[in-house]
Amino acid sequence: MKIVAIAILFMVTTGLAHADSYVIPLPGLIGGYEADAFSEPNPGYPQMRTVDLTIPADVTAIEQLDLVVSGNWHTGEITCDDGMGPETSPFYAGFGMFIQSDAFPGDYFRASISPQDGAFIDQRGDVSSCCPPDVLDLSALIGADLHIEFFVDWALIGICWITDDSYGGISDVRLEIVGTVGTESGTWSSVKSLYR
Repeated sequence: MKIVAIAILFMVTTGLAHADSYVIPLPGLIGGYEADAFSEPNPGYPQMRTVDLTIPADVTAIEQLDLVVSGNWHTGEITCDDGMGPETSPFYAGFGMFIQSDAFPGDYFRASISPQDGAFIDQRGDVSSCCPPDVLDLSALIGADLHIEFFVDWALIGICWITDDSYGGISDVRLEIVGTVGTESGTWSSVKSLYR
């Protein structure tokens, strides 16, 4: 799914130093999610959503990139048997994000968030290059056609099964960039021209 995002540019100034911040809302990633479609309850939510976008070339350097998520989440339960009998514990499914592009084939950027049970607001995950880490500079994202996957991230180790699925609704997903942004980015026509 391709999206047209509205980027919001604002300046943060402290003394003589300042950092430019660029916010990219990702409305195509909002909605219900569940960890496992084969466990109860099964609300019929997907485990993953995707969007494509381009970070504008007016962003000339990226010092920091954060994934920011808000919503409501149900933790769930798993049961594991180590041979001494089954034991039930909380099922902590979190969220992951991959950013891939033909501009850096075979490499990708990753972020993760572990939401609390219940409502949560503006939980952050640091976006960094992955596998091996720190191979790519964040500025490699600028101007590239990006494919973003946002998904429920979980794994069971040992003889375990889900007895109560993790699920919930995501009301806000966005990327927050701290870096250098050209002065022309502040005009509406320059913002409109950035998205495909």
